[in-house]
Amino acid sequence: MQLAFDQLDQHLKRGPHPLYVVHGDEPLLTLETVDRIRAAARQHGATERQVLQMEARSDWSQLTTQSASLSLFSEKRLLEIRLPSGKPGTQGSQALIKLAKATDSEQMAIVLLPKLDKSSKSSEWFSALVANGVSIEVPNIDRPALPRWIANRMSRYHQKASAEALEFISDKVEGNLMAAHQEIEKLALLYPAGLLSLEQVQNAVLNVARYGVQQLSDALLGADLARAVRIADGLKAEGEGLPLIVWKVADDVRTLIVFKAAIAAGRNPTSLRNELRLWGPREAQITAAARRINLSAMKQALLILEKVDRVSKGLTEGIGPQHPWELLLSSFSAFAPQPVPTLVPH
Repeated sequence: MQLAFDQLDQHLKRGPHPLYVVHGDEPLLTLETVDRIRAAARQHGATERQVLQMEARSDWSQLTTQSASLSLFSEKRLLEIRLPSGKPGTQGSQALIKLAKATDSEQMAIVLLPKLDKSSKSSEWFSALVANGVSIEVPNIDRPALPRWIANRMSRYHQKASAEALEFISDKVEGNLMAAHQEIEKLALLYPAGLLSLEQVQNAVLNVARYGVQQLSDALLGADLARAVRIADGLKAEGEGLPLIVWKVADDVRTLIVFKAAIAAGRNPTSLRNELRLWGPREAQITAAARRINLSAMKQALLILEKVDRVSKGLTEGIGPQHPWELLLSSFSAFAPQPVPTLVPH
């Protein structure tokens, strides 16, 4: 069965199920989820834990062997199967299906998976796990939801902060929930319960953001230009090279140009999915962005990105003494709902 993420604690109070499937790519929340299941397992006699780190090419017969053997040291045992790739392969699929159908009161199992795509969720092995166990999808906390998440965490320590202070923390720890958790614990150690001022928060919180090129892409496709500029500044400060950034932004621009032109020519959006690699969240991102952007602005942005690439490589003939990072930022306006008419610097 599918269990909502926020219903786990209530579910565990009634006693743990023999089989859990935990999937998601948020490390902190995944760790906390599995820890709660482990604690419930220990309370119900599963004091022995065995961990199997598996891949598609692993020897999956060891899972069958472990499942069939009884624990010698405790009444119950917890078997933890970690599959970082989310792709068990043929042998692994069969082993997981067998595991799902063989759950009993003498052994508990947790299958730990990354965030799964649509194909994996509809696979026979995953369907068998869900049908015979409890499936928990660990959510991602996106930027708009981060201040509320931080506020809820702070309330555990009987602390709270203004909306401005919550936004400040969110900006500093963007993309790193583990860091956010550590900063919240630090605030609880430094200050007593109650309302924290913005000054107190600013004095305590470090700049621990971890920026990535994918975050920049998400911000641009979501038309959040302020965040895109902040991420670009962070990437620059962290020493990220321009070639990778230019490639990613240019890839988004080209995809939008082809997508928008194809739709204007009467193509069905579904027919573009494989052609443009619009899988998972990217399909919705490109579809929404294509409705907002101006095709002419996108083409001008592509010219700017070509200049960025040339300038970053020292090829400035005919371009002038322009800084490549400034040129990069000037291309971002093409992603705005109402792009600036003149994009190409003179």
